[in-house]
Amino acid sequence: MSKKIHNILLERSIEQHRSLNDIFTKNGVIFLKKSKKNLFEFMVNLIISQQLSTKAANSIWKNVKDLENSKMLSLMEIFSKKNSDTLKNCGLSKNKVKAAILLRKRFEEKKIDKDVLSKMNEAELSVFIQSLWGFGPWSAEMTAMFFFGMPDIWAKKDLILDRCITKIAKLEDENDEKIIQFYSPFKTYLALHIWKANNSGLFKEIK
Repeated sequence: MSKKIHNILLERSIEQHRSLNDIFTKNGVIFLKKSKKNLFEFMVNLIISQQLSTKAANSIWKNVKDLENSKMLSLMEIFSKKNSDTLKNCGLSKNKVKAAILLRKRFEEKKIDKDVLSKMNEAELSVFIQSLWGFGPWSAEMTAMFFFGMPDIWAKKDLILDRCITKIAKLEDENDEKIIQFYSPFKTYLALHIWKANNSGLFKEIK
């Protein structure tokens, strides 16, 4: 399926957006991979990652996993009020600790069900995720993309995507939102290509 989608992206961009066609070509086929984490673990990782660089988030996540192993407790057991100070020492802010503890409570109350969420469309999933304390649009978009594997998601609150699509829009002399929608129903793959191009330095070559 990813190869088929890649060919569609190439075909759509060849005449319409040459800068994106160059990115798609150089990146090659990209696969949308769902997270192997369970839903609670995935969502806690999202809490940690909010408004942080990947390097900083990974460092904090390592501290949390080390804490989990040292105490020989499950990740859900780690996020309790009695461990608040210890979690802060791992690098989590007060609000992030609160968000994770409240998340655990929702799981314990059976108010978050992976199977139920998997049947929701993008809009329904977004509303539900954002109803949780400490979760906003970005977290909802990341959940849709990387846990449920939805192929047509654009992360509007992602700073890298926003910066890069703005550059592409200027190069193509076209509205950025129009460009994004042009690649529906595969906006997730457009985002994956842009992230990869940014990480590899490819955007520096685009003029």
